[in-house]
Amino acid sequence: MALVDRIEKQKRDSVMEQLKDEKLPLFLWGIGDVGNTIFNRIQKNGIHIQGVLLDVEHSTTNWRGLDIYDVGSDKLPSHYSVIVGHSAYEKIDDFKAKDERIACIYRFTTIAYADEYIISWDYFYQHIYDYEKAFELLADKKSKDCFVAFINAIINDDSSYILPLANPDYTYFVNDIWNVSDKEIYVDAGAYDGDTVKLFLTDTGGKYNKVYAFEADPDNYDKLVKYVDSINMKDIVCKPFGLWSENGKLTFDSTGDQEARIIDSCGEKTNGISVVSIDSYFDNQMVTFIKINFSPGKKEVLTGATKVINRDKPRLAMTAGLNPDEIRELPILVNSINPNYKIYLRFQAASTARLILYACV
Repeated sequence: MALVDRIEKQKRDSVMEQLKDEKLPLFLWGIGDVGNTIFNRIQKNGIHIQGVLLDVEHSTTNWRGLDIYDVGSDKLPSHYSVIVGHSAYEKIDDFKAKDERIACIYRFTTIAYADEYIISWDYFYQHIYDYEKAFELLADKKSKDCFVAFINAIINDDSSYILPLANPDYTYFVNDIWNVSDKEIYVDAGAYDGDTVKLFLTDTGGKYNKVYAFEADPDNYDKLVKYVDSINMKDIVCKPFGLWSENGKLTFDSTGDQEARIIDSCGEKTNGISVVSIDSYFDNQMVTFIKINFSPGKKEVLTGATKVINRDKPRLAMTAGLNPDEIRELPILVNSINPNYKIYLRFQAASTARLILYACV
């Protein structure tokens, strides 16, 4: 079946519009990075949150001015609705079963860091040539199913398309496509506070050749260095600059969290950061694995790694769902850099932001 025949036209209002019409009290479930981002978007849209729900042990009673309640607490209203503030959507059914007072659970599909996006059928059709080209570059049926689910999800703002394909056991390093070796020379583009370095060390059992962790945000970089110092592992190099298509300076929104990003030069909150290309930094050094997790900038990082990708043929792993264009642009770009790469898509969770592109020779 052709790609266009597998895409469904918009069937309902967006989740944000549904929330604006909700009459019952609303509670946010989760207060991590995703919960924080969702709360910001909800506030911006004038939606009132009455409190926070947690289903794990906690010591705090208040978050961002909101009272925190345990699921099932007798202090909760007789009927209320819940907004999921994390990406572990596979836990929703079990969560709802804990309290019969929960009327509805809302889950956002398309909020990724600071961005919220849905697209129309018309937008999809305007770019159908590139969507179809990217679709045909995918290496297996599961990847094509993920592609279709992603498009349907962002047209309909409905994560149920993704849920059957999500596998929380998949990581950048261990999945049904590959397993990392004990000889990896790993480049982490957008290392944040060391969360993915930690995952790499876990998945390799602490056996590797070398780790290069690049983080441009000063506050995040301090967290990264603090983490690396605390684990006392050898051959982990932290660098306080970004990766890009060429060496130079760029404007940057330094937020101290996962929303830190390169922004337009006319932005109000800008700090200059140094950037280098992978090709220049690793001119005489081998690379076996490159992970990229930020947006915008993936295309530029890949362009700046053209020599390394063709010379060393490193495995590539990157988020591919942080905006509606990455899913069509990234496969085409990888193929243009090295047409021998096989390209795969997998969902790590039932969220567009957790769509991962894997590529290897």
